[in-house]
Amino acid sequence: MGLVISARNRKRLLWGGLAAGCLAFGYGLGLILFSPHEPEPPASSLVERDAKPWFELQPPPPQLVEGPNEPIFPETGTPSSVLTPPPDPAAGITAYEEPLPQDPYLPASPPPPAPFPERMAWLDNAVAYADPGDRPMMAIVIDDLGIDHKRTERIIKLKAPLTLSFLTYAVDLVGQARRARGAGHELLLHVGMQPKGTMVDPGPDALLAASPPEKIRARTSELIGRLDGIVGINNHMGSLFTENRAAMTAVLSELRHRGLLFLDSRTSPQTVGAEVAHELGVPVVERNVFLDNTNRVEAVWAAIRQAERIAAKHGFAVVIGHPRDATLQVLEAWLADADKRGVAVVPLSAIVKRSLRHSALTERG
Repeated sequence: MGLVISARNRKRLLWGGLAAGCLAFGYGLGLILFSPHEPEPPASSLVERDAKPWFELQPPPPQLVEGPNEPIFPETGTPSSVLTPPPDPAAGITAYEEPLPQDPYLPASPPPPAPFPERMAWLDNAVAYADPGDRPMMAIVIDDLGIDHKRTERIIKLKAPLTLSFLTYAVDLVGQARRARGAGHELLLHVGMQPKGTMVDPGPDALLAASPPEKIRARTSELIGRLDGIVGINNHMGSLFTENRAAMTAVLSELRHRGLLFLDSRTSPQTVGAEVAHELGVPVVERNVFLDNTNRVEAVWAAIRQAERIAAKHGFAVVIGHPRDATLQVLEAWLADADKRGVAVVPLSAIVKRSLRHSALTERG
């Protein structure tokens, strides 16, 4: 059955359709007239843009540079209690800086290092020492100095020549170091480097592994500039930093530029410090024994005996200790008796000189 529409209903539908059409037309006109829009560019701009092909109007794609083979977010963990000395309450703890994410577009390594300087500062600043003859040599390095002034002064009064390493943020850094040098000790700068985890604090001046290499080198230069008369630097903590090749290359490039040596404290067994130093031609030596991972007199004596055995076997040993009561007590007694034990206590530079002479003889065959 077909649908029948009366004349009255047809008239209603017609008027309803006309009304709906008028409303739609008015709404569209309102959108055109009153909606916000960007101003039309000037005619010269239109002509200039229309004169170029469309593909020249697009921004160029970013040029990606292959980044270092490092995780973007390095893994973290608590440093080994064996490799990293426990924090000292007197070490001036400050807020720990969280590591920044590694920039994946940084170059894999910094630019080539500058040529060697005409004079080697580590040789100019080296402390004189008595000829050890055939005796095994031991370099006693005491770092973390300059914060605890009382213990630092006790260390300075120990029998020379020791090698004393001052923290970069020590109060009266220059004055304390001058007294140490005046007492016959050799000087290092103790540079904080990023450790693994957040449970230990490397100090306010710590170098961070995720920083751009050029920033690391500039920061290293600024820190070294705080203290004259040093033979080089050694790392304070740094179990994460010293495993990073790009970061260590930046630090060691600055040392090469300044003619300084590097003592790798070896706070990580995966450190690349010595390897990169050899590649750049930077004088380097590595720590053999930590004296005071445990701050007890018997433990320090055991460590010093271990160092004696290493020196007797290999001809030399590098020992690192800290300004702690047990360390001071043992060193005061041992240094007075070292000659009788057949050990020559020498500054760190003497070990480096011996190492370089040995390398030269080895290369000659």
